Amino acid sequence: MENKDYQKMKTPDLKKEIDNRDIKCKMVREDMIKQLTLHDNEKYIYDTLIEKNKSGSSNVGIDIHNTGELIEMGRLVDKGQAKRLGVYTAKRVWYEKFD
Repeated sequence: MENKDYQKMKTPDLKKEIDNRDIKCKMVREDMIKQLTLHDNEKYIYDTLIEKNKSGSSNVGIDIHNTGELIEMGRLVDKGQAKRLGVYTAKRVWYEKFD
């Protein structure tokens, strides 16, 4: 991805970039610029997704940069309370967590 000079962009254009990249942040100019720069440098951490299954378990998608949650999920896998699904999508690793 090309490096853009976000300081020169207008606020509505920054908001469009934020929405296009599915970034969650405060809609304050400084924070938008910071989050876009982190995203460009591949350091932005996406929210963890949790999807409930009919069987009562949950599918959990964790961003590969979110080491804290990955470590915690690894501990649950070691205890047998979760398992890795072997699916990698949208920079997320997916697990099934048994409730």
